[in-house]
Amino acid sequence: MAKKRAPSSEEAPQVPNKRFKRAKNPRDDMYKALESFTSFPTQPDWEDHQTEQNLYKALTHRIRDLQVKAAALVSKALVGESETEEPSEPTISEEEFKRHLERYLFPALTKGDTVSREGTFRVISKILSALLGDRNLSSTLYPSLTFDEFLSMLVRFTPLDESNTGDDQALGRLLGLRCFVQKEVLEKDTERWRKVLPMLLDLASKNIELRLACGAIIADAVGSLSKGEATWTTNAIASSPLAKTAEGLAIWVAALQHHPDLKSENWKKPVSARSAPNVLNLLKESATKVLNENAGPVNNGKATWSAPLHFVWSRLAKYFGNLGQAGRKDFASIWTPVVEDYLFAKNATDLQKARGFLIFQRMLIEVATDEALVNTIFSRNLMSCLQNHASRKDRHLHGVAIETLSAIEEIAALKPKSIVPILKNLLGNNGSYEFEQRTNTKTIEKVLKPTESSDIKQVLELLEAPFAKASTGKTNLSATGNAYMRYLYYLASTGNSIGALQKLSTLAFGSSKVTSKYGLTESAKANCLTQLESALARAGRSVENFDLLCQLVAGVKPKNVELDDDVLEQQKAVVKTLDKILRDPEFVLFGDRQLTNALALAHAMPLFMVYSGVPGADSQLIAINSLLETCETKGEDAGLQLVIVYILLPIMYRPSSLGRQVSKHIFEAIAPRLDIETMRMLLERLEFTEDKAGYSELVQFIDAPEGSDDEDEDEEDDGSGSENDSEDSDEDGEEESGDESDGTADIDQEQLLKALGSHLLDTNGEKAGDGEDDESDSEEEPDMSDSEMMAMNDTLVAAFDHISGKGANEANEAKKATAGVVQFKNRILDLVEAYLQQQPRNTKVIFAQFPYLVRLASQTKSSDIRARVVDILSRYRKRFLKDRKQWLEEGKRKKQVSDYVSTLEDVHKEVGHRDSQMFAKAASAACLTIAAAVVAADKKKIGRLNKMHEKLEAELMTEKRKKVHKSFFETWKAYQQSVSGGAE
Repeated sequence: MAKKRAPSSEEAPQVPNKRFKRAKNPRDDMYKALESFTSFPTQPDWEDHQTEQNLYKALTHRIRDLQVKAAALVSKALVGESETEEPSEPTISEEEFKRHLERYLFPALTKGDTVSREGTFRVISKILSALLGDRNLSSTLYPSLTFDEFLSMLVRFTPLDESNTGDDQALGRLLGLRCFVQKEVLEKDTERWRKVLPMLLDLASKNIELRLACGAIIADAVGSLSKGEATWTTNAIASSPLAKTAEGLAIWVAALQHHPDLKSENWKKPVSARSAPNVLNLLKESATKVLNENAGPVNNGKATWSAPLHFVWSRLAKYFGNLGQAGRKDFASIWTPVVEDYLFAKNATDLQKARGFLIFQRMLIEVATDEALVNTIFSRNLMSCLQNHASRKDRHLHGVAIETLSAIEEIAALKPKSIVPILKNLLGNNGSYEFEQRTNTKTIEKVLKPTESSDIKQVLELLEAPFAKASTGKTNLSATGNAYMRYLYYLASTGNSIGALQKLSTLAFGSSKVTSKYGLTESAKANCLTQLESALARAGRSVENFDLLCQLVAGVKPKNVELDDDVLEQQKAVVKTLDKILRDPEFVLFGDRQLTNALALAHAMPLFMVYSGVPGADSQLIAINSLLETCETKGEDAGLQLVIVYILLPIMYRPSSLGRQVSKHIFEAIAPRLDIETMRMLLERLEFTEDKAGYSELVQFIDAPEGSDDEDEDEEDDGSGSENDSEDSDEDGEEESGDESDGTADIDQEQLLKALGSHLLDTNGEKAGDGEDDESDSEEEPDMSDSEMMAMNDTLVAAFDHISGKGANEANEAKKATAGVVQFKNRILDLVEAYLQQQPRNTKVIFAQFPYLVRLASQTKSSDIRARVVDILSRYRKRFLKDRKQWLEEGKRKKQVSDYVSTLEDVHKEVGHRDSQMFAKAASAACLTIAAAVVAADKKKIGRLNKMHEKLEAELMTEKRKKVHKSFFETWKAYQQSVSGGAE
């Protein structure tokens, strides 16, 4: 037999054998049916039956999306739609309708698991609602499909006498009966409920596992029944196996909730004296009963801890929630023996406690706003268990305890009126004032956050009472005091409590006479001041909350603060002006009421700094008091300069989040009025060197800004040397060390001489004490004893420790100095960034800032600052190019071209001192932005710009300045080509 010829590489590949084809996915047909289906035809053919079958397969599929889509299509095809914008009536015949019910829908109730039956349940519910409810299609279109007919179908397709499929049949019967128990179905005819209830009771007696579900259906239905029907229902329950069960109790409570004067044969009240023992036993049993039925045997596994509660607890919670304080006594007679003394007993299992926490959560949802009932559920054993298990992660119930605390926080957010009752029990009663410390959580912070203004006073009283009681007469602040300050901080941070800020300020600003009665030490006062400043900063994230700072400092009583007489006089003057701004709408500064409101902060912040004891803050009071006089005598620009130099810069000098927010807010208010000279005066402050010397100059400037002009000239001369020294070591992203590297201290010769005495020789080979010959002295000097040597050794160790410590301190001081200057420069860049965002088209002032920014990128030792300058310039360039057309339309820009060119020359002067790519990016961004403005205003100037760059390149080749990174000129050439090509 001849061999098969092997295929060559040039031949086409063979088609795969059929048996290697992908198997057909059954879901493909279902998706196709869902996409193409519109309605059921009156006389379906074979294809229609295939579509129909695939549609019902999707209806019973485990994928929920398929179920929902199929249910919507089937119900629309069978009964139409009435609740949409385009209502539709059913078109299917009665015979076909009945075929669908008997062939697909009712049989599907007994097939598959619970999930796969949900789609069928949805469809049957809609059918019954449409035919037997408000639309009443049964009487108009389908007269043979009556309530009794549907009920007989359910009985026929869900028989309960087949043992082999008993569970499936019973579950199908239950789902079907749920479809019938709809308010719109039952209220049309009272007899309908009298036919359904016996079937539910029969199912509950035959299938114990479904007794719980049957009871829940009946309890839900009772709420929609009339008083007469409810009475008949409770009497029927009394003569059934559900009579004295937890389900029977839940049904009775549900009926009583809607008909309070209802009488029952078994229960006079849910917790009457006669029925209390039975109720307690049932509730104790129900705490774990759901676990036995739905989760197998009771154990301490976590799966059982989170199993759903018996619905009797939900019914009881709603019942007592509606009763309020009137049901306090009855509620306590349930809670104490069942939850407190049983589920949280000393010998209770972890399972019992876990179930107790779930019951607590459910009850709190309903009774949260009723103080009497809240006091009952925050019981002693429960709270002790909650705090113990929440405090440590290795506790068995830690997760459940944290969930319970989260539930408390969520309820406080949903129901703000529950905050006061909850706080009373977390911080007092059976809780602990140091609750957060005991549980290692932030529960109190989260509970306080949604506090309403109407409840602030009551909350403050609640927080203050334990603190005043625990701290009065103490020499040191107690743990209660620390917690009190923390809680005031939480409340003040919300921004709606000036009272919390005032109480916090009393502790922070108060004189020793005021604070000594609480045992506040200086460190405690400093901590309180930090809390106050942080709270104001957090509240100040919303601009409208800046009024809190003004109200706070204006309300401080001078007698409660330790101030010198001269400072007190200035303080009174500032407070007087601040009061005018806050209360008198006709009081205006700079002719602008909106600006005046912002300048209220310029008066408030110096007061805050004086109260806080900031050194030199009194000079700011003097400055702000002279603002009006300065504006009248020297003009508005001088007044704005005063605000910047004497108010904003000292505020920004301090590393404070509050100061950063306040300074930025004030600056944004005055920014539209700032001219070039004022902005230059601000940007000149960027030239402090980032070392100890620069920091000292900065401190001197903050203390005495009036001499800043002369100092700046010296500063530039001094800074040029350090610039040249450091330029060789800079690379992209590299941080230069500066003076920080000089961390070793000179050896303290005097200390060593003292330690070594006559044994230390000087550098000439002589003893430190005199100039006599070595040998003669060494012969005369006796040997040291062991004790003398040990003593000298200790002295030497102490001396060298002192020396090393001195060096470490100097290095640390150098780092702090550098960080202080860098922080100050960052705050100025905050203002620059704010100006560019707020006044993007005021290019005359903006371009004047570019030389200072480029110089900063060249001179700074901080790679972070250099990167930030690049970011600021690059982002502004993108924005300018985007708004260039509107910018041209705003004014005669040609007149400003000469100023722009002059500014570009100033930028070029800063180029060549640093050979790094990061600096080149900053310089390029500045140059290209100015060039874009020049070319947009007068395109003929591109030639002059090119000559300027050629001249700069030639200078860099001949002068001692370093060559700038090659990317600087490459970027310019690319820009030049784009302009020539018309892209720009």
